[in-house]
Amino acid sequence: MKKLPILLIVLIFLLTSVQATTLEDLRRLKADFEKKYSIQLFFEETPFSTWETDHNVVTKEFYNDLYDYMKVFDGELSKYPIKFLWKTRLRAIVLVRSLSVGGQLRGAIPDYYREILFYDFMRGGDFKTYQKHAVHHEFYHMIEQEFNQNAYWNDPKWNALNNPDTKYGRGGVTMQGSSNAYDYTHPFSG
Repeated sequence: MKKLPILLIVLIFLLTSVQATTLEDLRRLKADFEKKYSIQLFFEETPFSTWETDHNVVTKEFYNDLYDYMKVFDGELSKYPIKFLWKTRLRAIVLVRSLSVGGQLRGAIPDYYREILFYDFMRGGDFKTYQKHAVHHEFYHMIEQEFNQNAYWNDPKWNALNNPDTKYGRGGVTMQGSSNAYDYTHPFSG
């Protein structure tokens, strides 16, 4: 019987200690991000894109999710030297929900013509490894476009290192909805 009051006290403490993220919290994080990287960050509105995308901007019930994603995103982007980021000419990051192209949900989309990366901060939310991978994967399309003038450049030197039987997939567009899209395994070692 003594355990019940203690359990109630612990439960009340836990429920009251969970602090909800506010719009001001998100705006502060946004300002810190923009100051650190000199890259615009959008989540309340979205800039024009080359692609016909559909998406939703953040609403109050998703503030905590966006805040968590912004922290993960910053951690991943901080792995690149600032001067390198500037050389890629990345202009903006857009964080949205329910990102899609032509009705197909996507985790992220590179708009390499306008130098903008779009990310769905909810997609793959239970798979932080996937979300971290997506940050780098989409940014790499921007890097390829900037330095090789082709976002899907096929490096002949890289291909020469592969086993002659190596065949790559047809791209992320074919993986959407796949049950193993978040599976980071490979059939070969190395």
